[in-house]
Amino acid sequence: MGQSAKHGIQWWQILLIVVGVLGIGIFVLCTTTGIAAIIIASKIFSPPLTPYPQGEPVREPPPVATVDVQMLRLSLDDYPRVDGSTSAQPLAVLVACKALGVSHRWGTKLDGSRWMEPYTTTVAMGPAVGWISGHVVHNGTHESYVNLIEGRTDLVLVARAPSPDEEQLAQAAGVILDVRPVAVDAFIFLLHQDNPLDGLTLDQIRAIYAGQIVNWQEVGGPDAKINAYQRNPNSGSQELMLDLVMQGTALAPARSEMIGMSMTGPYNQMHSDPQGIAYSIYYYKEQMAPQANVKVCAVDGVAPTREHIADRSYPLSAEVYVVVRRDLPAGSSARVLRDWLLSAEGQAVVEESGYVPVR
Repeated sequence: MGQSAKHGIQWWQILLIVVGVLGIGIFVLCTTTGIAAIIIASKIFSPPLTPYPQGEPVREPPPVATVDVQMLRLSLDDYPRVDGSTSAQPLAVLVACKALGVSHRWGTKLDGSRWMEPYTTTVAMGPAVGWISGHVVHNGTHESYVNLIEGRTDLVLVARAPSPDEEQLAQAAGVILDVRPVAVDAFIFLLHQDNPLDGLTLDQIRAIYAGQIVNWQEVGGPDAKINAYQRNPNSGSQELMLDLVMQGTALAPARSEMIGMSMTGPYNQMHSDPQGIAYSIYYYKEQMAPQANVKVCAVDGVAPTREHIADRSYPLSAEVYVVVRRDLPAGSSARVLRDWLLSAEGQAVVEESGYVPVR
């Protein structure tokens, strides 16, 4: 009996085997569950682009005549903090990625809009990708101007010149803004794809938003009420609307549900409203906007196309600006980046991003 106990399997060995089998089972279960969770999360947080409405051509990525940047001498240690308009985010990220040697691609947000994003293809890119994600952040036109004036950012890329409110804020802070055109864009109007109209005159649009024209029949459309959507005060789109279209004529008051609070707002509002009209930015609509049942509206008989924006035949062209504080030292990284954006090489990258270059 003592011999059998000596050579047989001991109780603690059996316990070890059981524990080992259970451990392997738990590991396999957790791994499988983890993989499943990752797959599900990837489906939720990385949704595909919203399908195009039937009959609308599929949008291709921006033209990519890839520019090999040679003249921009900035490193991770001295690259400026960059802010700006939502619509200028792809340009800012593209420039930073090229300057810092990081890969870039178009990504899709939960709301269906597209953004330029840095990503790693090598371990060495990791720090730069993290820095770009944290310091090249576009908070919107008005907030970016405020951040520049108050010293929280070094350079902004914006879809409009500073508003009177922003100029007053700069003056109160003793700051002079150096504002220079870097690209050409356009202010556009959106109609639902089921609207039989393809264009309006500028006077008709102004009258619609002043509340003087309230039915589509008055401009050659169906007998239906016009739902004129607006944007929030001080947004880039709203300031362009006041400057380029209203030109001193007061906007009719709008209910809160008729005001889009972000760049995606007009597209969400117009998606299921055949009676609607809204406004946006050409670059955002062509390259970044979530797909909706909308079409662009010709103004005074001219459609907003890249060609008509470049030759300025479209009546509502609008510059994109690069802005720094004038009190920056001559050799500061923000000035270096600004001057490079205006150079031949910088303008080639502006065109690569999908914008019409200013020169």
